[in-house]
Amino acid sequence: MRHWIRPDGRCFVHGEPDDVLPIGRRLYATADEAVEARVRSLTSLGFTFHRRELVLRIPTSVPNRNVVDQPPPGITLVRADEFDEARLRLLDDLLRQDVPGTDGWKWSPSGFHEETYDSPDFDSATYRVAVDEAGNGLGLVRVWMQPRAPRLGLVGVRAGWRRRGIARALLAEAIAAVRRSGASWLSTDVDEENVASRQLLLSFGGQVVGSSLELVRDETETLPFGLRQSVPEDAEAIAVVQIRSALAGFADFRPAGITVELDPADRVPLWRERLPLVAESDDGIIGFAHFGPNTEEPVGEIYRFFVAPECWGKGVGRALMRRALERLQAAGFSEALSWVHAENRRARRFYEATGWRPDGAERDEEAFGDVVQELRHRIPLPPSSTSV
Repeated sequence: MRHWIRPDGRCFVHGEPDDVLPIGRRLYATADEAVEARVRSLTSLGFTFHRRELVLRIPTSVPNRNVVDQPPPGITLVRADEFDEARLRLLDDLLRQDVPGTDGWKWSPSGFHEETYDSPDFDSATYRVAVDEAGNGLGLVRVWMQPRAPRLGLVGVRAGWRRRGIARALLAEAIAAVRRSGASWLSTDVDEENVASRQLLLSFGGQVVGSSLELVRDETETLPFGLRQSVPEDAEAIAVVQIRSALAGFADFRPAGITVELDPADRVPLWRERLPLVAESDDGIIGFAHFGPNTEEPVGEIYRFFVAPECWGKGVGRALMRRALERLQAAGFSEALSWVHAENRRARRFYEATGWRPDGAERDEEAFGDVVQELRHRIPLPPSSTSV
């Protein structure tokens, strides 16, 4: 899944749900409540309900609004490109503090300019600012002229200036501009508990046509497993995890008709000697990472990396990878490499989501009675000032 850290610090993930997620922070995701499959997929990855937004459609042909929705005396509505950009950015930040789900928002000057004036959906006719006689910004309305349908992104007024008809005047002005563009309706969403905003939108003929969910997954809390260096007595459990994970991971692209039987006992002597880093829960060992120096270059290498299939998408792999790279970094390596099966899309997504990139090298390796292609990946390891 792709992710975006918004100006309020919240990390939102997008795309089809999978187990490739950013590490060590609270994650947010959205889902159309009617698309049950997506909601189930996100729930299976540990996301839980946070809040609900109602999706509304507002017609642009609401009669008899021109008189009652004029701004109050002393207040004028100007286009966004007629108002100072820096002051507009600060006004936007201020108004978002009272919008459910966007408190803490703070634009950078460049980010605000790019997302506003450089956006192909920006139209100053549908982006209006309410100003007083001294030229102070009191509120704004923003409608993005998206190709599919115009979308109301925000209408808000500063505390102390509310309930004076300013929000109604701003919204009426924006709707009139959208109507002049030829669009018969615009869409928006509103938190189901934001009663004042919902009533405002409904008074303009808005109709609820759906709902979306915001879900959250908190990885800042204690993980339900620990990491430690293995001891010889762990060898059998490590071998079992390796076999189970390998068989599950290769199942989708193993040659048809080939049945593979692997005996963990064959690998026990190896793991008694190598002693990899392991992840352990109350149920026992659930993953491991074997790493060290590369034999051909002065870089670190992840030799073997496996997580029990039932723990995929639970943060185990990400925690193991992070700790393994920290250990290599502390050992003085400035770079690490690892070989990944070319057809193992899950593994490749995981590696690339955690910062690895293929360097173009390939090799053939024997696996499950067949020759498979592997791709070499690399990741930089910045100098560390602390030991791990």
